[in-house]
Amino acid sequence: MEVENRRAGQDVFDQLEALYHQPWRRYHDFNHIEWCLHYFDKCREQAADPDSLELAIWFHDCIYVIGACDNEANSRDWFLSCSEGFLKDPVRERVANLIMDTYFRDNPFSEDGKLMVDIDLSNLGGSWDMYVADSKAVMDELVQVESATLESVTEQVLVFLQHLLDKEYVYHTNYYRTNFEGHAQSNIMRYANQLKSHQ
Repeated sequence: MEVENRRAGQDVFDQLEALYHQPWRRYHDFNHIEWCLHYFDKCREQAADPDSLELAIWFHDCIYVIGACDNEANSRDWFLSCSEGFLKDPVRERVANLIMDTYFRDNPFSEDGKLMVDIDLSNLGGSWDMYVADSKAVMDELVQVESATLESVTEQVLVFLQHLLDKEYVYHTNYYRTNFEGHAQSNIMRYANQLKSHQ
């Protein structure tokens, strides 16, 4: 049984790796997962259930169709399908909720959900060069939608950035507010102003 479980785990990992290396991904790829895991390691002790949170990071963007509004739900469902019979149902439910927290970003289900969202958005509070590179990757993804134009994608990104700026805080947790909030707000405002100047 242990050997079978290891084989099943390797098979799931191989499928995850293939999904995150799909050629149309520019931002929601394996690099994003590695980034999230890197910053999760820095705040692991903040999580009530770090193992479930780590699983959620691995799966939260596994199903990704550019422009679709159900990517998180489909990623959750894929995780539930893969984990059936291998993980206990309470664990599966916690991971599923954490994945969906990346969709319901303003209202996470739990304290770990708040941490999940902050980890997913940790790049906003990184260096300016990294922020610009990630933002370009996001736009490179969005312009692949058949009906998209550079102007419509720019407007879409500006709406998202303004939503973040309208909030009292970008991040939910004390850890991220202490270590990332100032950089995030500065990066967002600077990038939004650059986009506006090129409209």
